[in-house]
Amino acid sequence: MKNHPFFNGLLVCQMLTGVDDYDANTLKLMPRLPIGWIGLNVQNWPARVLSSGKSEMAMVTMKLARDKKCKQFDLKISVDKPIDSVAIRLGPFPLVTKQLRVKKDRVNAKVTLFQSGDSKWAWVDSSAIHDSCIIQARAN
Repeated sequence: MKNHPFFNGLLVCQMLTGVDDYDANTLKLMPRLPIGWIGLNVQNWPARVLSSGKSEMAMVTMKLARDKKCKQFDLKISVDKPIDSVAIRLGPFPLVTKQLRVKKDRVNAKVTLFQSGDSKWAWVDSSAIHDSCIIQARAN
């Protein structure tokens, strides 16, 4: 049953969306776009989260857009209920990236840039999301 095409397709969708609710204390959003893709839309993806300190099922909607050179990322996230803690990983950025400007709802956000393989990636600490947020990242 594990090799059934339905489950394989679902695994691919899970990998692309990058919605990781394994640890309900912090929802991780780690979208993975194949080379050449410039966007991804996810509508009402279910995720187990902490909402006001309670374990709840939330529906997550994301729209990710990036430029072809992977230097600009725009991520809009909407949720149907508040989420207490969210960590967002963006990338890949070019390996030569030295600095990253990231904003959450037009306010500078804390970001950790790191190398993995032949690219740079960024963890954005977005803390809580009440109903929606917009993350913008620009590589220098």
